[in-house]
Amino acid sequence: MGAVGILMTMNNDINRDGHLTAGDWTKAGIGVILMVSPVGWFTLGYAVIDITIGMTTGTSVTDRIGAGIDNTINNW
Repeated sequence: MGAVGILMTMNNDINRDGHLTAGDWTKAGIGVILMVSPVGWFTLGYAVIDITIGMTTGTSVTDRIGAGIDNTINNW
């Protein structure tokens, strides 16, 4: 399930602007870390927070982290 989500996110990012940015790779990295994390309570907690914030604001925590990295790199 996690790998499918990572691939779907990366596909969506490629379709958005034609390439993957550092922020896109960071979002994929977060997904991989959560997928292989042996700490179940952390993974579940992050997922609940990420989804809840995404549903209430329209932008998930993971998307905000990726956008922040892209903005930092673009303004460097």
